[in-house]
Amino acid sequence: MDLLIPFITVLAFAAAVEGVVEYLFGTPIDKYAPQFSWALMYVALVVSLAGVYTYKLDVFFAWFGLGNGWTWFGLVMTAAMISRGSNWINDFASKFLSTHAPQDDDAHG
Repeated sequence: MDLLIPFITVLAFAAAVEGVVEYLFGTPIDKYAPQFSWALMYVALVVSLAGVYTYKLDVFFAWFGLGNGWTWFGLVMTAAMISRGSNWINDFASKFLSTHAPQDDDAHG
C-alpha cells in the first residue's frame, strides 16, 4: 500500500494539471492561436514543477527510498512524469472519449 500512494498521487496530479492547463491555456490557444498548441506540454511541465516543488513530491525517493529525501533530479523527473501523464490523459480523452462520431470515408464515396 505504501508504494501505491505515490502512484495514485502522480495520477491525481496529472489529472489536475491536465484540467487546469486545458482550462486556463488550452481553450484560449485553440481559439486564438492554434499554431501554438504544441506549447501546452511545456506549460504542463511548468505547472507540474510548481506543484511537485511545493509538495516535495519525489517519487523515486518515495517508491525506492533512493537518497536521503527529495532531490532536484527526483523533483524534475516526477514533474516530467506528471506533465506527460497529463498529456497522455488529454490524448486518451480526445481519441477514445470524444463525443464526436468517427468519420466513415466509405459512406461519402
